[in-house]
Amino acid sequence: MNKLFGSCSAVLFALILSTIVANAQIPAGEQQINNVPAKAQITLKEKAEIYRKAAEAGNASAQFELGKCYDSGIGVEKNTVEAVKWYRKAADQGFANAQYYLGFCYEHGRGVEINATEAVQWYRKATEQGNAEAQNALAECYKKGIGVVQDDAESAKWHRQAFESYHKAAEQGDMESQYQLAVAYQHGEDVKHDSVEAVKWYRKAAEQGKVCAQSSLASCYDRGDGVTKNPLEAAKWYRKVAEQGGEKGQMWFAEKAQMWLAEFYAKGEDTEQDYTEAVKWYRKAAEQGDEKAQEALAECYRDGKGVPKDDGEAAKLYARFTEPYLNAAEQGDAVSQYILGSGYNKSKNYTEAVKWLRKAAEQGYGGAQESLGFSYEAGTGVTRDNIEAYKWLLLALVT
Repeated sequence: MNKLFGSCSAVLFALILSTIVANAQIPAGEQQINNVPAKAQITLKEKAEIYRKAAEAGNASAQFELGKCYDSGIGVEKNTVEAVKWYRKAADQGFANAQYYLGFCYEHGRGVEINATEAVQWYRKATEQGNAEAQNALAECYKKGIGVVQDDAESAKWHRQAFESYHKAAEQGDMESQYQLAVAYQHGEDVKHDSVEAVKWYRKAAEQGKVCAQSSLASCYDRGDGVTKNPLEAAKWYRKVAEQGGEKGQMWFAEKAQMWLAEFYAKGEDTEQDYTEAVKWYRKAAEQGDEKAQEALAECYRDGKGVPKDDGEAAKLYARFTEPYLNAAEQGDAVSQYILGSGYNKSKNYTEAVKWLRKAAEQGYGGAQESLGFSYEAGTGVTRDNIEAYKWLLLALVT
């Protein structure tokens, strides 16, 4: 069962009231949280400050949430040592999620030195309260002999309990458990693989706004895994994910969804081709640093698809795409030299393209040899020379 520590769930606390866990005892700090209107439009920094005030007043739930803020750098500067401090405060009050997170920190050396024995101690405390993540973590400890004597039977026992806990909580509407249950069914972890059942639970979590589940459900519709293939339904769910881009913990899912939507509209195989819509999503993904999106957006400007043709803008985008490879290329990395040369080719800076393609070609990189041969054949960036073209194309064939 996957651990979702540091996953997109770490930022899904837009409604502050939802952080109060039903079985948690909150002796103080309740007023700070309850004074926040359910629909208040506040920044991540303001949310972290609200958690801080309640945490300092002794609110275990707020202490846990503040720890997650420090763990992921949400509304505060990332500081895993500070995160452990607040996890410990909540864990000492018996807050099960904090006990699990603290165990995770000890197991993996996150904000504290690795201590497998201490990790198991905190996992066990959380399991006593029925925490499924802790049950799963303890199962893995027994499976691998981390902090305990390796014991397959004990591992299997805790895996079964974890699955049962996820199932019980999922049936009661717990979004995280619904997602974890879906993952278990999809990958056959602790239960027989069942794509249909996976889709069922992905949908329940997705309908509650779980970004990871929305992305997974979209993927199932895209591939026809556990449900009839339906690209339009996939687009619907990917759009929900794509429109939530930008927040920490969700960025990877947003980029994936944005690129999928861009290709969906650019290809026009299952919907009407719409380059304007494609450019919109390429741009959003490119703004988050997606290299493929930057390259695709550059090609749209180069070819005038979805935007007015603009070679200058295309060149700028190609430069942004190739920039990360420059240092490695200058140090002699053939792959980076080839990527750099290809980027310059696409931006129509043929002289610079040939320079880098030659460097990679002389190191025996087949793709660069082929591209250099075509450059000689077309006379782009070099004087047209069929003999030289034949030489490099032949080398590409035998490399």
